[in-house]
Amino acid sequence: MSSKKLPLAIALLWIFVSTLCIFGTAYKWLHEYQLKEAERKKDVRFYLAKIIQTGPQKEALKTTYLAELLKLSIDHPIYWKLFDCKEAEKKLTACPLIKEAKIHLSDPTTVFVDYSIRQPYIELYNYENIALDREGYPFPLRPFFSPKKLTQIYCAFSEDFKIHWHTPIQNREIQLAFHILDLLSQDAYKDLFFVKRIDVSKAFAESYGAREIVLLIEEEVEQQKEGKKKRYLLPRLLRLSTKNFTQELGNYLELRQKLNGQEELFTLKEQVIDFRLAQLAFIIHKQPEKSVSDGVVSH
Repeated sequence: MSSKKLPLAIALLWIFVSTLCIFGTAYKWLHEYQLKEAERKKDVRFYLAKIIQTGPQKEALKTTYLAELLKLSIDHPIYWKLFDCKEAEKKLTACPLIKEAKIHLSDPTTVFVDYSIRQPYIELYNYENIALDREGYPFPLRPFFSPKKLTQIYCAFSEDFKIHWHTPIQNREIQLAFHILDLLSQDAYKDLFFVKRIDVSKAFAESYGAREIVLLIEEEVEQQKEGKKKRYLLPRLLRLSTKNFTQELGNYLELRQKLNGQEELFTLKEQVIDFRLAQLAFIIHKQPEKSVSDGVVSH
């Protein structure tokens, strides 16, 4: 059998009609879709209206603050299909407080935000309202965290030093201070005293004789006075060498039992204890309206 070939004109006509039908159907579908979208844009059920936050901490940040970061507003609601989850995640992680964030929409009105925030480990004494987490990342402390006692670290930052969000501060002074805090969190020291400040500004001084670590600690001491128990807050300044500070802290554990066993604690001014000379502890008692008295205790 011999197949008949369609004339070129008829073949072109078929192609034209088929194309027209396809485009016509597509246009009709697109037009109907646009009409539906136009109707949806008039319907409040398709606008983002609430944020549900989840994460390791319950409401770590206020929902209003998250909405501000995401540029969401009740006065100017966003149509749900115009909301880009990936861009929203970038907005959140641009905040120095937020460590990680994942966002998705479960329905046209609700934004689900799963995130974690950086936890304050220490506070920088040199700067106002700057904390560091355990990895050394800086972030503002207030008003995001409830007031609590944090150890302050004093470092010898250079004049041109600048803090950059999302960049950890990992110089040797910070690392040394973190190491000391780790040491003091061990069972031998835990709950004995609070480390208010660690001064490592001279820990790496060019002059070996000038090198030192200074700890400002606070101890609570309980005494019986007139048949009543009284608690005293006793500040002490420990001056340690950079080479043997672990041993010197052990020496303080022995010395503190003698100091805290004294009958009189009428003056609770700062007490300086210098351990930098081997086998000796120089103690300076600062008393109000009295001359400073020095003592030397062997250990």
